[in-house]
Amino acid sequence: MLIKGQELICAIDRLGYMGEGIFRHEGQVGFVPFALPGDTVRVVIEKVCKTHVFARLHEVVKSSPERAVPPCQAFTRCGGCALQHLPYRSQLRLKQQVVQDNLKKIARIDLKVLPPIGLSQPWAYRNKTTWQAGRGPDGLPALGFFAQKSHAVVPVVHCLIAAPEANLAADCIKQWMRNFSVTPYEPANRLGLIRQAVTRVSPSGEVMVLLSVNGAALPNARELAYMLSSSLPGFRGLAMTSEYLSEDDEDGLPWQTLSGNTLLTIRLAGISLRLSPMSFSQVNYAVCERMYDHVLRQAIRDKKDTVFDLYSGIGALSLAAARKCRQVTGVELSSHAVEDARKNAAINHISNVQFVQGPAEHKLPLLVQAGQRPDAIILDPPRKGVHPKVLQAILQAEPRRIVYISCHPASQARDMASLIQGGYKAIEIQPFDMFCQTAHVETVVLMSRVEGK
Repeated sequence: MLIKGQELICAIDRLGYMGEGIFRHEGQVGFVPFALPGDTVRVVIEKVCKTHVFARLHEVVKSSPERAVPPCQAFTRCGGCALQHLPYRSQLRLKQQVVQDNLKKIARIDLKVLPPIGLSQPWAYRNKTTWQAGRGPDGLPALGFFAQKSHAVVPVVHCLIAAPEANLAADCIKQWMRNFSVTPYEPANRLGLIRQAVTRVSPSGEVMVLLSVNGAALPNARELAYMLSSSLPGFRGLAMTSEYLSEDDEDGLPWQTLSGNTLLTIRLAGISLRLSPMSFSQVNYAVCERMYDHVLRQAIRDKKDTVFDLYSGIGALSLAAARKCRQVTGVELSSHAVEDARKNAAINHISNVQFVQGPAEHKLPLLVQAGQRPDAIILDPPRKGVHPKVLQAILQAEPRRIVYISCHPASQARDMASLIQGGYKAIEIQPFDMFCQTAHVETVVLMSRVEGK
């Protein structure tokens, strides 16, 4: 029986869902981040559970033939990337296998998962990056990312998966903090001003910066805006958000524009979209374009079709679908996102779409009770998956097709099992590598109603 603190030399035989190496020892399964199949490694046991253990990689005794040299100096310390030590083609194979394993174990589906669609150059793709404020080894303000399973900030000078403009913006913010003695927030004593810096970059190179601050104002904001505009030709605006701006906002923290225009314009699936500082959008424009095209082809088979788009966000898929079918109804919890979606509908002169604000588990049953029966339902829920009341309402609506987008294969497989039990069949499973160099994967599943059930 393994114990905490024990050292062990073991052989890694496969990879887990989060990219960890997996070994077996006397009936126990062990998980080791940054170890690869074919590695022989020396590990230190850090946590012991009944059937498995978690270990820290201490030394690679013998390297896997597939092991690559990670290009980022912060790799293994920064909690962002998990797979830089694995060639990109192997990363795609891993993600395909992860989806396949979840379907087989959880949903009891034996359908072959298609190879993931990714990028030819899987770097510098992130259009939205959340930088954490902290201090560097010299004690000066720095930006970086949380270490794995920790809130300790790992300073990062240049993030290889962030857009070039994001790195330039982060460098400006860091220099501004140092020049004007602006302090990073310290959770231990709740002192310091800057919590996070969010950089957003449009496909055309427009840049927006949102600072999360521990206070009601941002001193020297004008100087920061000047530094950003001097370094970035595409800089458009600076905003801030803080819990001090509102004592009660159930829809997330409010934001305030400090300089310029903080609405970015992007184009996805033929639709012009305005992004406000708090809007959600996929972080990889190139892969997102291909995924949206795939989703629309799967969901819509006739111009007379009607579609429900659940968890519709700022309306990107809803509006793109409306161009191809008779009527679309989007359902979204966030009032800010629904406001953006309605504005985006007006910008694109699309009238055959409506957006309903509220929890899907409350709004969808009401739509179904009112007699609405869509031909297809598109759903893109959060990582925890679909609420049981939503699944029940989907089964009552009896759409011909369900197109389920997910960034969490396990919760998606669980929900698919419920839909299969309710009379649906999985037709096609297509992963998309939205998050290159990380262990995460986006998956689109097409399900069809089985006639006679």
